[in-house]
Amino acid sequence: MSALAAVTLLWLLDGQPRDAAPYRVGPGDVLEVTVEGRPDLGRLATVQTTGAVSLPQAGEVQVSGLSVEEVAERIQPLLADLEAPRVAVRVREYRSQFIWT
Repeated sequence: MSALAAVTLLWLLDGQPRDAAPYRVGPGDVLEVTVEGRPDLGRLATVQTTGAVSLPQAGEVQVSGLSVEEVAERIQPLLADLEAPRVAVRVREYRSQFIWT
């Protein structure tokens, strides 16, 4: 199997080429933020034109240009009063860039 065929097969299996760069969030995107064991801290947050989202207990967080993993890493230390917070972030609505699957 050629390298191109292998990449194509992987793309067909999971919907994204393995060498694809991670999506970078931007203004207008809607992020779903969850904190394990603390549903009161989770929310759907829209990235504002300033590039920030507003989250309970974390405040305004600059997220524009970051991957969802980097957004979670940025939020986690802001919840320092929680014991080992586990933050998960996913893009719920893609609005800053055109994405097709």
